Amino acid sequence: MGRPHCEQDVVFLIGRCWDEITSETPLESIEFHDGRSNSDGVGLDATGIFDGKEVMIEIEQEGSDFFTHGHDQDECDLVICWDNNRTSEGVGNMESREWRTRSEDPDPAFEDIGIDVLEMSDLEVYWSD
Repeated sequence: MGRPHCEQDVVFLIGRCWDEITSETPLESIEFHDGRSNSDGVGLDATGIFDGKEVMIEIEQEGSDFFTHGHDQDECDLVICWDNNRTSEGVGNMESREWRTRSEDPDPAFEDIGIDVLEMSDLEVYWSD
């Protein structure tokens, strides 16, 4: 099994695997939008219903891209990504398998800042290169 190469591949997988996502996760609906931005001009990708609540959603290939792209953690409720490489233990690059410990990484783990994560690689969805 391969892995998505970019954020848009993850968006494609969400649509392609919608039935599996809704049967295996608390994500009930999603509405994609491009161009909706916060005061800094950095936009989120979608809104939706997750676990019965309306949420702001950011879609990334890897969880750490959320911080690399400059998203405001106070304006996001859910990150959908292929790999959540940002945990309380540290952060890493899934391609190179290089990891840093939490003390070496300036950005917080998602669970530490109250952002839910839906990790696509945990689901029974497949990507073919």
